[in-house]
Amino acid sequence: MLKVDRIQVQTEELGLQRLPGWAKSMILIGWWMRKHSGGSARLFMPFLLPARYCCSAFCGLGSLLNSLTKDAETVTWNEFESLENNTRIYFVHYGDLMEGTVGAFTEVNRERGRQVYVEKGPKKYQDSSLSIFPDYIQKYHVSLTPHAATKRQTKKLSKAAFFYKETVEGFNEACIDKGDVETLIVSNKAAWDRQNENISLTYKGKTHLQKITQLLMKSDNVDSGPSKTLLQSPKTAQSMEVPLVILDGPDALQNWQLFTHANIIILLSHTEYDQEAMDLISMLASCRDESIIPDKHTPNSGFPPGCESMLFAVQQT
Repeated sequence: MLKVDRIQVQTEELGLQRLPGWAKSMILIGWWMRKHSGGSARLFMPFLLPARYCCSAFCGLGSLLNSLTKDAETVTWNEFESLENNTRIYFVHYGDLMEGTVGAFTEVNRERGRQVYVEKGPKKYQDSSLSIFPDYIQKYHVSLTPHAATKRQTKKLSKAAFFYKETVEGFNEACIDKGDVETLIVSNKAAWDRQNENISLTYKGKTHLQKITQLLMKSDNVDSGPSKTLLQSPKTAQSMEVPLVILDGPDALQNWQLFTHANIIILLSHTEYDQEAMDLISMLASCRDESIIPDKHTPNSGFPPGCESMLFAVQQT
């Protein structure tokens, strides 16, 4: 469940205030489109807007927030318990990324745990051991593969985790240090950065602001740590497998065929609705199958006057 009413926004022009209705709706659309990715239906949602500034960022935030409720590839207690001695594992301990091997079982106050021998990490922990117990294993983010985040990035992400926890019911903290791209935004990079760099968000009752670009875990390069939101230029866009693609503007729209399995949000202003856009929407309309729409209750309220949206579901190939 998304607690969108808890989110507050601040920009250079405006003091801290509740999110406007259009921004809430964009977050909800991003959430809904990410939620229904990967099924038998492929979804296209074009929007015609009076202006599309910042819309892709809020759609991307909704997508990210939904992804943080998924099951991360971390080891459960039952899996941890069944690992053979000397199995190498990777884990997080008080924000530090560490590496070690699984050891013998131990018992404290009649609770059964298991030792881990630390081989890589801060000096104070090296050549020592710690015990992991069932009630706390999720806090360690135990994995059989290395984490994507660096120590510095992990500490930054731990701050963002407070925002996610307060705005998403069912938030799984283990998701945030994984390097899976959840959303690809194709847009003019310079314009996108300029429009979004001064937008900061917090949650109700707190004044600690974080930039929306940080909350998006936005990057221009998949190799720069855990990048949940990737920004590509229309001129250099590359095909990749992601759950959701946001085509922000007419130049971005020309790349729609690069993404053969993703759900796609199309953002255009009324003045950008040209013949190419009309032809694409007509083609989608001719192929649509309303019987395979996964959820009839799409978020469609709160948009400003002059906003039009459509939804097309086509069979996934």
